[in-house]
Amino acid sequence: MTERERRVRRHAEFGQLDGLVHPSFDPAVHVISALEDSQMADWPRVDGLDFGFRAPLAYVWGAVDPSGVLHIIRLRYESGINTDAHIYAVHREEGCPTCWPGREDWPSDRWWDRRFREAEKCLTCKGTGRRTPEPYVRAADSADADARDRWAQLGLPTAAAKKARREGFAAVDRLLEVRDGKPGLVIHDHPSTAPLRTELAELAWRDPDAGDRSQLTVHRETEVVGADHAWDALRYLVMAARQQRLIEV
Repeated sequence: MTERERRVRRHAEFGQLDGLVHPSFDPAVHVISALEDSQMADWPRVDGLDFGFRAPLAYVWGAVDPSGVLHIIRLRYESGINTDAHIYAVHREEGCPTCWPGREDWPSDRWWDRRFREAEKCLTCKGTGRRTPEPYVRAADSADADARDRWAQLGLPTAAAKKARREGFAAVDRLLEVRDGKPGLVIHDHPSTAPLRTELAELAWRDPDAGDRSQLTVHRETEVVGADHAWDALRYLVMAARQQRLIEV
């Protein structure tokens, strides 16, 4: 029984349980204290990206610990911002704080020359220019080829995400299962991850009967109600991590 179900039973709290996409999601189990970068220095990384402008763009940073548990570390979730600004923000999140060149001249050649020059002499990152390891893959929505091209031009190449919703949500569901005392997926309790935690808790099937695991072959089960941008990015990340054999699911 999840913490949500306990509250309903003990305190007569009302909330939707039937028809949720991920009824097993429980913040008491799946949300943990955020770890320091130094604690994850050698963990393989994998990211997921769902493009957006009017709707939020969602960029999810993930890492896999030595026991095979997928950690969702950070989330960028912003709307109304142009592509170059998003790319800068991702570079900034991953960049070495000691030799970061600042925003002046972004994204011109002068900016890149300055970044490479500063990184070469940096004792903190030892020439990489990075605060965190390069991800094995950045899995992005394949529908927006122009956006993917721009991300690649500005130093963040992406791979076309596997978008099959049925397979993706089933993989996320399996990661949420608790086995040998721990789940296969945890989310760091960082302010940026709040939209993903909300979507996992509230996203529902348009047809509640489609939430029945016995109905996996029914096409209508892929229709959901509620914001799903961070969830989409998470699905892309999970499928890419599986393809890279970083997780077993």
